[in-house]
Amino acid sequence: MPAAHSYVTTLADKVLRHKRQQISLTVRALLRGFGYERRTETVVDTIAAALHTLGLDAALSLVFPHSLDEKVTISTLNPQAPTVSPAPALPIVQVDLRVAAARALPATVAVQTDSGIGSGFIIHPDGLVVTARHVVEEDGSSLRSVQVTLMAGSPNERTVEGLVVQSHRQLDYALLWLLDDGPFPTLPIGAPQMLAHGQIVLTIGCPSGLHNTVSHGIISNPCQFLGGIEYIQTDAAIDPGNSGGPLIADDGVVGINMWILMGVGAAKFALPIDYLADEIVQACTLGRAACLAAVYCPACGNLDLAPQTWFCRSCGMRFTPHEDLAVALAT
Repeated sequence: MPAAHSYVTTLADKVLRHKRQQISLTVRALLRGFGYERRTETVVDTIAAALHTLGLDAALSLVFPHSLDEKVTISTLNPQAPTVSPAPALPIVQVDLRVAAARALPATVAVQTDSGIGSGFIIHPDGLVVTARHVVEEDGSSLRSVQVTLMAGSPNERTVEGLVVQSHRQLDYALLWLLDDGPFPTLPIGAPQMLAHGQIVLTIGCPSGLHNTVSHGIISNPCQFLGGIEYIQTDAAIDPGNSGGPLIADDGVVGINMWILMGVGAAKFALPIDYLADEIVQACTLGRAACLAAVYCPACGNLDLAPQTWFCRSCGMRFTPHEDLAVALAT
């Protein structure tokens, strides 16, 4: 029998001490106890197997509980319980390439700075755009204002200003609002935790400035753990200029194209979109005006909704009037 995970030992002690021999904790806490941030099929199976080594069971599946902040019950296995046959494996869903491309192209944008060009995609009709932080970064700090080209190559092509409102250094994502009236075409958000090996996916972006470039490939690994981050690994062709663009499955965008491992064809990496699910919900709930009125830290990417101070409450960076463009725009 394999050795029990140290966290399982801790859980088992708490369960056995409880009079009902069960405890509850959030899905997020359970995942982090085992060293994970995302819930995937592999992660769920791994946790279940680890719990079983000490006679524990969790009411956890890929889709239940729905939210990572909902609670899951850990209890002792009941040897008298009837054996339940496992559910049949889900078939791999293959995306209809033409339909997916036609749906995604209008919502995919080019993000232009003085340093170069990257890609992004719109997820809210009022103009909330997702891209990569390194696309909007210069000299280690995030820009506040960038140029965003919509509907490139079509009669409706136009370039509008976009203001960055939140970003993350390690995860390398950024959110920005377009300073123009919508509604804008949007990409639906898919479920990266449902991806499977061999599943067909699309990428869209502007490699070397070539707008509306579509490529496709397969999922090489739906959960590749590198540098403390779980990436989606594919063999889809991406190049400089694709960064920040969407990785698309049949149900919508599942990841943000980020980087490649040179010399390895099946080593293109995208950040799963659910890494920034909370930030997307917050930005959509607040709306464009409230996000732009808040203070944005170009160093760490924090969006501060509290009254302005002379320093960033997240990283401690000092703000000066010429650096704090959010305040300048609001005055």
